[in-house]
Amino acid sequence: MGGLTVTPAVQHERNPFIGMFHNRNGKMQVGSFAFTGTYVTNGEDIDGKLGFTPVFFIAEPNGGYIFQYDHTNNKLEAYYADYDAGADGALIEVANGADLTGLSDVRYIAIGWK
Repeated sequence: MGGLTVTPAVQHERNPFIGMFHNRNGKMQVGSFAFTGTYVTNGEDIDGKLGFTPVFFIAEPNGGYIFQYDHTNNKLEAYYADYDAGADGALIEVANGADLTGLSDVRYIAIGWK
């Protein structure tokens, strides 16, 4: 079964614009995540792991994988490139049950509201 461990980085709020954003219940988080098991089709659930629901979430590509945030289901999906770009398209979702435990320092930024 899949799993995702999220590790927020230390927050720096010395920038006055970030402080104003936080004062208006805004939330910005920078950190990293690691897959702790096999991948689950349609993405790993991140609901509750950030402490807020992001309206913007981006993760760096890592280990040949590209990540996409599914806003509707609050899940993080993993894709890999299909270099022959055949009938299945340019990117393919990682197969259900694929072992992604080697991905341990995937950096992200998330922005949302408390």
